[in-house]
Amino acid sequence: MEFKDFKLIPPQPVPVTIRLTTPAMAEQLAAIVGDNDNLTGVRRSVAVRLDAAPGVAYVPEQLANPVRVELDANQTITVRFKIERGWEDGAPMIEIYIGDNFFQEQPLGAANAETVAKIGTPICWYNVGLSQHTTTGGFWDSGPLNQTEAYIWVPDRTGVLPYTCRFHGTQMISSLRITA
Repeated sequence: MEFKDFKLIPPQPVPVTIRLTTPAMAEQLAAIVGDNDNLTGVRRSVAVRLDAAPGVAYVPEQLANPVRVELDANQTITVRFKIERGWEDGAPMIEIYIGDNFFQEQPLGAANAETVAKIGTPICWYNVGLSQHTTTGGFWDSGPLNQTEAYIWVPDRTGVLPYTCRFHGTQMISSLRITA
């Protein structure tokens, strides 16, 4: 998770929705918003919402979105959102759930079965289990993942790559078959 700051610069109508449509925008967005009634010195409460295209970025559910800020007419302020970055909108991604005692490709994979992917295709493991888990292979190690946390790895070589959970290695064993 990371923080992203967005500048609010008057004058534009409110309420405000910041729309992220590309990964570049998740990197560098200054939204122009503010108070459109030109009443100098009037303080106004503004709701600022971050709304991103699927796969670009999102504000985790447990955090505030929209964020309420107090804004004076002709004042520039910064609103800070805590975001999770996604992958490029429309890019293929393989999703594997990490559950308690299994890895499972989504949506229809079998538990602890081999997953097939092309080189360069991002693979995202999501911990949906109650316990802390890892995805650990010869070329990657997610480190400990708590419930709802994710790890993305982009394969840069072909072959059959076995992986396991460091905490539950005898029960959670799977493999990736990476093709050209």
